[in-house]
Amino acid sequence: MEMNVVAIDLGGSSGRVVLGKFTDDHFTLKEVHRFKEYTIQKNGYLYWDIHKIFQEIAQGLKIAKTIAPDFQSIGIDTWGVDFGLVAKDGSIKLPFSYRDRYTVKTYSKIQKQLGKRYLFEKTGLQTLPINSLFQLAAQNDLQLLDQTQFFLMIPDLLNYMLTGIAKTELSIASTTQLLDPDSNQWNRTLIQQIGLPQNIFPEIVTSGNFLGKVKANAVSKLPLENINVINVAAHDTASAVYSIPELKDHLFISSGTWSLLGMEIDQPLITKEILLADFSNEKSASGKTLLLKNLTGLWLIEEAIKDFRKSGELFDYEKIADLITKSSDTQQHFCYFDTDDRLLALPGDIIKKIQHIAEETQQNKPETPREIFESIYRSLACKYRYTIEKLAKYPELKIKEKQLVIIGGGSKSEILCQYTANVLNKEVKSGLAEATAIGNCMMQFEVNGAASRGKLEQIIGQTTKFNIYKPTEVEKWEADYLVYTKVMEGLANELSENRNSSNN
Repeated sequence: MEMNVVAIDLGGSSGRVVLGKFTDDHFTLKEVHRFKEYTIQKNGYLYWDIHKIFQEIAQGLKIAKTIAPDFQSIGIDTWGVDFGLVAKDGSIKLPFSYRDRYTVKTYSKIQKQLGKRYLFEKTGLQTLPINSLFQLAAQNDLQLLDQTQFFLMIPDLLNYMLTGIAKTELSIASTTQLLDPDSNQWNRTLIQQIGLPQNIFPEIVTSGNFLGKVKANAVSKLPLENINVINVAAHDTASAVYSIPELKDHLFISSGTWSLLGMEIDQPLITKEILLADFSNEKSASGKTLLLKNLTGLWLIEEAIKDFRKSGELFDYEKIADLITKSSDTQQHFCYFDTDDRLLALPGDIIKKIQHIAEETQQNKPETPREIFESIYRSLACKYRYTIEKLAKYPELKIKEKQLVIIGGGSKSEILCQYTANVLNKEVKSGLAEATAIGNCMMQFEVNGAASRGKLEQIIGQTTKFNIYKPTEVEKWEADYLVYTKVMEGLANELSENRNSSNN
């Protein structure tokens, strides 16, 4: 048996269209189209250019159609929290980007009104200004919801543009902070408390079902009317995690623009300790709970690359790796910092911001490209340990018994994987660099009847090569981690509070 499907995978930095091919004993992926730079500045706000994104998807579908004319279905996954509004006349407004600061006032107001603890107890989600809850409230204040028919998360919006059907998939709905984690339905009480119109919230559906067929002329000059659109796990993290064999035995880091660190558990864990640790209870592809911490990821590396490009220095991940591993300079010119410091949340001048933090925390100021990239990678690895130690306080989670696996784009970074093993003093496994696309395709193969989940998991386990990183220089890294914890819990916290209060 042979089957072809198309996975559309959008991240915060780039998107791609991937053709997945299944045969009886294996499946393969072929990237047919990649695109990036789909944010747009307009009227002082930062948006996602949803129409450009759709045009790029259409281009990818055309290419896929020439390679595999019989492809059977389409599945779309993206980052979380962002959404678009469909007006009553059917027009689609540009979706705001979570990197815009337009939610600052609303975030502060709702925090005072309801409180962080209340929001967590009702939704199980880490309270962040980027969450859909605060974005919707901010847009309501801007009177943008008055003529809205419904709001749709980014993957659901793209599904709507293909099919004309407006529904929200469960895993992406769980990133909004408007979902009841027990009933898996919209929290209508919370929606009313915030003052949002009840009628704009579409039906929630679980992953792993047929949404509908592509409507006529959805893609110009490309007949796709017989192609099914499937609700895969629309949150890219949920799709990525779905690709991990024997998931119950693993603690995972899905590493890309963001680092999503966590594990799958049977039921939401909504306690004071989880609240204080800023973890979220999101939904997995199977409908279970992903206990997650959203951490800044390789976006910092990407931003540093952009900064150096402005001065004529060109870097990619391979060149960065050579720069760090082949340097004969043994002097310590790097610094440690909180990779989630809000000073680093907005694009631009990442190098200057890191240097500023180094000076404020009385550390070595990184100057050269090697020192900047080294500081980022080391700080990311230390943040992983810092976060895992909070989970380890729950003996029932059995964190020490679980193997850490790094999946996604970051799994290809030998530096990041090795540094993580070093600072944890624990063996680290990495692989499934294409985890999100794999999980997306797996869900489609399963729904289309090509193979069971168990069979697909067996194929991945037999065909995927995982790299194993064993810890080295343990004593040195332990000493460095003590420096990191002092930065995190001492002066750095005071500086962060001062900056946050001034930003608000």
